[in-house]
Formats: sequence, C-alpha cells, structure tokens
Amino acid sequence: MPSLIYPDNSSTRDQFYNGSEVLVDRGDHIRLQDIQLSYDLTRKQWGRLPVQGIRIYLYANNIGILWRANHDGIDPDAIPTNGSNYTIYPNPRSIAAGIKIDL
Repeated sequence: MPSLIYPDNSSTRDQFYNGSEVLVDRGDHIRLQDIQLSYDLTRKQWGRLPVQGIRIYLYANNIGILWRANHDGIDPDAIPTNGSNYTIYPNPRSIAAGIKIDL
C-alpha cells in the first residue's frame, strides 16, 4: 500500500485516502415515500347527507426503505449531525389525517 514517507505524519496519510473509492458505500435504495388515501362521500351517493360532500383523507410521508444496496444499514437520505461525526438523524416520518367538508 503506497504511503507518504516524509513528513512522518499518519494523519496526512489518512487524509490522502479519505476520498478513496473503497471507502464509499452504495446509495442505491427503494423508498416508500408518500401514501395518500382518501374517500369521498357526496350527496348524490348518500341522499341524507346534510352537506354537498365530505372527503376523509390520510397522508403518510417517509414510510421507510424497502431495499438498500449497502450492508451497513445506512439511510442514503439521512442527515448527519456534523461533517465528521457519524451520528445520523433519520428523516422524520409524518402522518396526517383530515376531513374536508363542502357546504
């Protein structure tokens, strides 16, 4: 393995290999990102409905990763806390539900 001899500083040698291809993990992945489910109730379908229409919906974001190419369990879209720190915060998962009423 080639190495810098002078100056005798191991941190210089380590910096030389920081961009090496062998240190790069694959970022290929399949992610379940967005799901939206909704159901519409209209006065045409439900004659006794007191309003024109009602929509009931559920929305979920960042559900999770279905498959990843790296074997270290790393999420390619995760946000590192520092450039040199290996602590990684995953992207937050969010779920929303609601009702929309057309008068």
